[in-house]
Amino acid sequence: MRYFHEPGDTIDVDRQEVFNAWALGRLGVHPPHPVEYRKYFSREAMGRYTGNASTNGYAEPERWRFHTIWPFDTHEVVHVYTAMIGRPSDFFNEGMAVSFQADPARGDFTVRFNGQQVHEACRAYLAGATLPLPLSRYVTTEGFRGIQDSVLSYRMAGSFVLYLTERFGLPAVLGFFRGGARDDTLATTRARLQAVLGVTLEEAEAEWLDILRR
Repeated sequence: MRYFHEPGDTIDVDRQEVFNAWALGRLGVHPPHPVEYRKYFSREAMGRYTGNASTNGYAEPERWRFHTIWPFDTHEVVHVYTAMIGRPSDFFNEGMAVSFQADPARGDFTVRFNGQQVHEACRAYLAGATLPLPLSRYVTTEGFRGIQDSVLSYRMAGSFVLYLTERFGLPAVLGFFRGGARDDTLATTRARLQAVLGVTLEEAEAEWLDILRR
């Protein structure tokens, strides 16, 4: 990885490199180019350099780089890595990146988004009747981006993809990524999920919800 930051800023390089090695090993990919980590002090600073000040970070897999305001970023780099395998809808693409939000350098493999473990967060949403259901409304890119609360949507996607990984194994879920497209329809998503994982979307959703209710 190549690191770039503004004068006076810092990146937690050692911690990041431990994560990179762990993530690459799990995903089984080998980038043909060094990935660029571009760090900014703030969204405003990112906007000055890139023209994009509306987010905390974003990836440009086709350019082998990502932009972030964080000194340690486990999310955006995973987008670059998984793009080498496939690029399904935003629900699954963001869910996969969230499911990798761990800290191997510190021996912490709990998956959190915005400070809360994703299954626990979704368990609370479900108990409070605020978890967007059924998933068939949200697994397409349009449906996922239609959820106004992005913290909730990312936690939900992360929890579901983490469940799929725990239930079927990461190689199987990456098999679902292969051949996927960002604009996949619901029908295409249903068919590919059943073909690769051997379950319907509704069956997977029911088991995921059962786990959250425990």
